[in-house]
Formats: sequence, C-alpha cells, structure tokens
Amino acid sequence: HHVDDNKCLFVFVGRIVEQKGVHLIIDCFEELHRRFNGAFQFIVGGQAAPDDRSYGLPCTHRMWDLAQRYPGNFWADPSQFFADGLLAFHAADYTLIPSIFEPSGIVQQEAFVSGCPVIAFRTGGLADTVFEYDREKKTGNGMLFWSHQHRDYMMAIERAFNVYTDKPNYWKLRENAAQSVLTTAEVAVQWAREFARMYLKVFENKRREHEEEEEEREKERIEKERAEKEKAEAEKAEHNK
Repeated sequence: HHVDDNKCLFVFVGRIVEQKGVHLIIDCFEELHRRFNGAFQFIVGGQAAPDDRSYGLPCTHRMWDLAQRYPGNFWADPSQFFADGLLAFHAADYTLIPSIFEPSGIVQQEAFVSGCPVIAFRTGGLADTVFEYDREKKTGNGMLFWSHQHRDYMMAIERAFNVYTDKPNYWKLRENAAQSVLTTAEVAVQWAREFARMYLKVFENKRREHEEEEEEREKERIEKERAEKEKAEAEKAEHNK
C-alpha cells in the first residue's frame, strides 16, 4: 500500500459507526473505481467496535475484502485505532465526511487546517461550515451532497474530481479551505452567544410563566370576591324577608 501522486486521494477519519456514513464509501468504491478507471485512492482511517455486530462488523469484513482486492486503491484497518489522522489530512486531496448527522464536527476543521477541501453530507455543523465550490465565483471550500444516498454521494465525488483535474480551480479550492478554519476565539464567541440566547429564552419562558400564574391568581381572587359578594347579598335578602 502506498500513496500514488497520480491518483486523487480521498481520506476518511473517524469511528466506523452508522452515524458517520462509512457504508457510502464502501458501497460506492467499486463503481467509482470502474467508472474512473482506478484514478482514485481511498483511505478509511477508523476503528470498528468488536462488539458492533449490526454495523461495524459487516463494514470491517467488506473493507478488508476491498483492501485485499484493490491494494493500490483502497486501504483500511478497522481493527486498529487510526493515529495518523492529521498526517492523512495533509496528504489528502479531499477529506470525506459522509455523516448522517453531525451536531458540530471537528474533522472538517482539522482538514481545513491542512488546506484540504471537504466532501460532506449537508447536515448540522457541516452545513454551517462546508460550502459547495463555485468555479465562476471561486467561492466554497468543498463539495456537498443533499440526500444521503449513493447516487448523490457519487455525484459529489465526480464534481470533486472534475475540479481536481482543473488545477487552477483546485488550488483555489485548497486556498479557500485553508482560509475556512474557525479559530478557538471564534468558536468561543459563537458558543457564548448560543448560551446567552438559551439563557434569555429560559428567562423569557420563566417570566411568561410567572405572568400567567399572576394572571390566574388575579382571576381566582376576583372570582372569590364575586362569590363572597353574591353570598352576602343572598344572606342579606334572606334576613330581610
């Protein structure tokens, strides 16, 4: 196994779990390999839990099979923790993040630090940080697919490869990726704003609940006074008879 500079290198780094969408990479590899005449290399760097029989184990068997049959185009060792993530991002032409859901996501930031564009499913924090590259406007830091299906994923790979072969645009894409890194300060400010929004929301809800309780107590007071007045008037009328 070795990296071929003449091939486009796609790297995935993460846990081999259903949330991370690794099955898309595995399911589509052979069709992409045939369609593009072996022009791609894939590294799947991640460990599968040995007791995950429903997802991790099937993925493990299929990845070992692909690695054995396509040694020059596919590498994975899901039995071991992958410790070379940052090195892989530096070597990669694209980072793959096909997560089904991703509340925030740190992998895309690690890729951006390496100047590596990202191919991601448009969800959660990925949708907030990864943007489709526009050749005319020269904007964007990766490729997105909007439906978590094999066809959409492969179309994103194809768009990525088309940009990869157009070197001026590809180097602009890498430049954009490197400029997309969110600093710790920026993230801290965003989290502070979110916590403030949540606090104010809680405070507003508490205030509204307090007002509703006060309003309910006032209604009860008025109703009690009315009932007592009616009772007094009835007793007075009875006394006057």
